[in-house]
Amino acid sequence: MHATRSIVLSAAAVAAVLAASGCGSAPEPEPEPSPSAPESASASPSPSPTPSASAAPYDDPGTPEGSIARAEIAMVDGVPQMSITALAPVVAGQTFVVEGQCTGGERMDFRVDRAIAGDADERLLVQGTIDCDAPAVENFSYSLPYDGLVQLSLAADEDVTMAWALVRAEG
Repeated sequence: MHATRSIVLSAAAVAAVLAASGCGSAPEPEPEPSPSAPESASASPSPSPTPSASAAPYDDPGTPEGSIARAEIAMVDGVPQMSITALAPVVAGQTFVVEGQCTGGERMDFRVDRAIAGDADERLLVQGTIDCDAPAVENFSYSLPYDGLVQLSLAADEDVTMAWALVRAEG
């Protein structure tokens, strides 16, 4: 049986932790993402403010099979709230996908870190940006020599009202 860890943090708390972590050593070279074929978006109506005409309808998939980590942002009483959940470990050499969607703003940045103690540069595995106006759910594929749990965090622009991102095993 797998245990699920869930942490709910305010966006301000996450920003404070990231700012306090500082930069101590030179960052490891970042792997370049290889864009995957866009997944088709659901035709269900958007529960959020109307996105641009070119944006895919907002469709949060929850935690599908193969999920490794998940993060989401939602506005609660006008205050952004972030939920971060580690679900399963990454397996070295296995391709994993980071995918996500946002609405109400222009973009959100994602960051996938090793779930270990250490400074931010030592923990960073991959990072990237998801465009809220994308015509389909954006996703990026990676394969790294790392075994273990990861932490997925999001930093969205101030106009984003809802966002989700998921790290999942490809296939």
